[in-house]
Amino acid sequence: MKELRNQIRIIGFETGIFLLAQLIALFVGIRLLSFGAREAAMIQSTGAGVGMFVGALALSTIFIILLIKFFNSRFIFQLIFAWLIFIGSLTVFEVTIGEPLAMTFAVLLVVLRFLKPVVLLQNIAMVIAIGGIAPQLAMFFSTPTLIVVLIVASFYDYIAVFKTKHMVKLFEGLVKHNIPFTLVIPDKGSLFQKMHSGIHRSSERGREFYLLGTGDVAFPAVFAISVLADFGPMASLLVVIGSLIGLLFDHYLLMKLQRPIPALPTIAAFSLLGFAAYFIGVI
Repeated sequence: MKELRNQIRIIGFETGIFLLAQLIALFVGIRLLSFGAREAAMIQSTGAGVGMFVGALALSTIFIILLIKFFNSRFIFQLIFAWLIFIGSLTVFEVTIGEPLAMTFAVLLVVLRFLKPVVLLQNIAMVIAIGGIAPQLAMFFSTPTLIVVLIVASFYDYIAVFKTKHMVKLFEGLVKHNIPFTLVIPDKGSLFQKMHSGIHRSSERGREFYLLGTGDVAFPAVFAISVLADFGPMASLLVVIGSLIGLLFDHYLLMKLQRPIPALPTIAAFSLLGFAAYFIGVI
């Protein structure tokens, strides 16, 4: 019974933080759409959009792997991490509280995250960062482009985790520097527990944390925003519901397998099923 209650608590926290990131991203996306950002930025060609995504994914992966292998400096990774938090949070604060306070709050969030690297501040920083970066990405891609992108990214995630396993090594390298680009779901710990370089491992006390990759949260948000722009709120809502079901299924697989799994394929599949359900409903 105690274990069941603990699992319910973990699932509740995981789904809550996932949905919060989706809602913030959707709100920011709606604001950006109202400013006409998508018309100005969107790549019209599906082929060009997919090519841009694949190229950016390949370059960023190679870049981080090379940094870990040859420039094993914690400062460099901290700088990249801080920049991503700043860029994402600045967008969120700009569309909510506006200038000049947006810059101040974005800098404050970065400073707090590094001064107090506890679970709560890590999650706040990552949720806000995702909430700002995902809408910006959604402005570039049409819904058909993102359907292809989700499929390509899912295959990449599967291969990178189960076949080449370079994603696991990359992830462990970032965690080693105590800057996980993830949301952190505590199991036996507290939201105010300080994170450490072994947070991805189990111990004799059991697993302390479960980690949810930022891409697993950001990709469905990007897709939902694009669907919102092209097909309206009902279609977008079904995408979010589908992604949430995928997240829950991933949690079940993680509990069953007790090993790193590629979360995106399942989340993307159910997001696409949610999108398909919109058309079934229309018919």
